[in-house]
Amino acid sequence: MFAARGTDWGFEGDDRRSDGEGGGRVMIRARIAEDRGGPERRRSERLPVDIEAKLRELGTAGSEARVVNISETGFMAEVDEDFEVGARVWLMLPGRERANAVVRWTAAGKLGAEFTDPLPADSLPPSAD
Repeated sequence: MFAARGTDWGFEGDDRRSDGEGGGRVMIRARIAEDRGGPERRRSERLPVDIEAKLRELGTAGSEARVVNISETGFMAEVDEDFEVGARVWLMLPGRERANAVVRWTAAGKLGAEFTDPLPADSLPPSAD
């Protein structure tokens, strides 16, 4: 049995037959941290939007993006370019100052990023609803 200190997961060895023919048994236990923030973990409400923008990783030319939701603390955008989790990016919305953010997740042509400095609520674009 292997277990890491401070976790509730482990690995129990397999019971291999002496002739090397598999038949083994492996048990893995895992525990995922309980979400204590309720049904919505975000710090601020996301507003659905549909905004053509530019997203530029620091040190690059940038690419087109379509922002699909935004809040004081972050945004989600559809992108054609690949971005790495942890990348620092500039989000440039039409008629607004650029905003610095850190990519927190990517999946299937989308990314989520957290603003380095939260945006004032009155500077957010109107909701698409």
